[in-house]
Formats: sequence, C-alpha cells, structure tokens
Amino acid sequence: MTRVKIKINHNKDEMVMHCEKSKLDIGYYNKDGHIEFSIHSIPKIVDSLLFIHNMQIRLNKEEDENISL
Repeated sequence: MTRVKIKINHNKDEMVMHCEKSKLDIGYYNKDGHIEFSIHSIPKIVDSLLFIHNMQIRLNKEEDENISL
C-alpha cells in the first residue's frame, strides 16, 4: 500500500492518493468524496491531463500574442 498527501489551495486542503492492489483512490483528506481508478488506466489519464495542460498553455500563449498585436 502506498499513500501520498499533496497540499493544494495554498495548503488549505490535502489531497490523498492511496494505491492498493490494482486500484488508485484519490480524494480529499477530511472530506467526503473520492475517485477510484484501475491502476492500468493511469497512463491514459496522465496522457489526457498532459494534453489538456499543453492545450491550455498554447491557447493562453496565442491569446497573449493576439492582445499584443
């Protein structure tokens, strides 16, 4: 079993990732609600998050270039 705490929102909240057997459970410490993934789907989830992140950076950069014109 592996457990990781990540502080977010300027350290107001803690996200907890808990991995056991073939599932990953992601939720907030001291709050209800969580997300559960199969460990085998993690590469697809990471690829999707990176795609969204890269598109947001690219779109923000294009918007900044259009504003400065």
